[in-house]
Amino acid sequence: MPQGPPLRGGSSCKRGPQSLRIPLCGRRANDGGVPDSVIARPEEKQVTTTSSWSQSMALKDDILATKADFAANPEHARAHFSVDSRLLEGLRTNTKVRQFNVTVDEPPTAGGTDTGPNPVELILVALASCQEITYRLYAEHLGIPLDSVSIKLDGDLDLRGLYGVGKNVRPGFQNVRGTIRLQSSASQVDLTRLKHHVDAHCPVLNILTSAVPVSLELAPAALLAQVV
Repeated sequence: MPQGPPLRGGSSCKRGPQSLRIPLCGRRANDGGVPDSVIARPEEKQVTTTSSWSQSMALKDDILATKADFAANPEHARAHFSVDSRLLEGLRTNTKVRQFNVTVDEPPTAGGTDTGPNPVELILVALASCQEITYRLYAEHLGIPLDSVSIKLDGDLDLRGLYGVGKNVRPGFQNVRGTIRLQSSASQVDLTRLKHHVDAHCPVLNILTSAVPVSLELAPAALLAQVV
């Protein structure tokens, strides 16, 4: 299945000098289509409000401007993301992401106090939300009408991997399954084409399905003393 030109995005994180508004949110397109059962087509075409039309036009302009800038200045496409997390009491952690504070915890059945989602749930959150954002970007880019997109994901873990029980048990997800619900007046062919583009360029899907180099090192003792 041929795919269109890559749509590379930036974000409000550290990046090149251009202040563009396209978010950075892929792997090769899979051979799955979009089943009719997950496409909700309104019986009558909904009337687009002036506000939503203006937003759509603004987003299209942003996409075109971003693509042109990245093509002319590849260094502007480089983006850096950073988080700073700290374990609090029990299993509860607080993570600072730019101006946001994210509470992460475990349910009582896993020894936590259930004050926030757990880390693997946030993996599903990241994938679902990144897919939804990428659907919006590519729907605008390809001129495919898209009224709404929602995603339901499920993942399975074998907790023996976390607790070191049994041999060769993977601690991470054994599989992730999802259903994408698109509300659109577009044809089945166009929605399948949209899905191929999204799966080819969704950053989180790429992160989860491709090997990403990860390096984790212990901080020097002097630095640890400063933190404490």
